[in-house]
Amino acid sequence: MRVLRVSFVGTRTTAFQATVDMFRDVLGMDQAFVNPGWAGFHLPSGERDLLEVFGGPDVDPRVAPEEFGRGVLVAFAVEDVAAAREELAAAGTELIGDLVWAADLTGDATDAGWGWCFFRGPDGNVYVLQQDGLAPSG
Repeated sequence: MRVLRVSFVGTRTTAFQATVDMFRDVLGMDQAFVNPGWAGFHLPSGERDLLEVFGGPDVDPRVAPEEFGRGVLVAFAVEDVAAAREELAAAGTELIGDLVWAADLTGDATDAGWGWCFFRGPDGNVYVLQQDGLAPSG
């Protein structure tokens, strides 16, 4: 696999509203969405690249698994997340949950080809691989 860029950064915090306010009002980030306990901001690196703030454990585990208890979550963009997940498994990496396809989560056909998977690194931290376009052909 080859990492293309950092495509997502998430943080889980007990200071949810203050953190959202800081990213929006102090850092001047463009807010993509806000839900109770979950907000997102656009990153300039890509159309679907986001910084997300999670306020508690009640967020859908397909978006932020329980294993990501607190701190920072980083996603690496790859061309083919299914193949990359297989490489992780072959290397003996601990996989967390299933491969998630955004269109299955949102029901929106425009999300086709956008998917991710979570894994635990040898440092104990949870990381993400993410594909943000149509799967490669062949």
